[in-house]
Amino acid sequence: MSTPDYVLTESHTFGPGPADKRTLEAGSFVRPIHIYYVPKNLLDGHDSEKEIFCYTRYGIISIPLKIVRRT
Repeated sequence: MSTPDYVLTESHTFGPGPADKRTLEAGSFVRPIHIYYVPKNLLDGHDSEKEIFCYTRYGIISIPLKIVRRT
């Protein structure tokens, strides 16, 4: 398996509610995945021009395109 070659340029906080927030720090490696592989329940309210889905250590999450760059 190859290593992810995309990295976050800024920290990204996400979570379902205010008590369950998690943070991916700047410099964390992520792996973008095709929308075909994303579960249907995660697609609600997704803006494909501004966000991508990535596989991270926390699972599949939506991340703004502007903070992801290829290394």
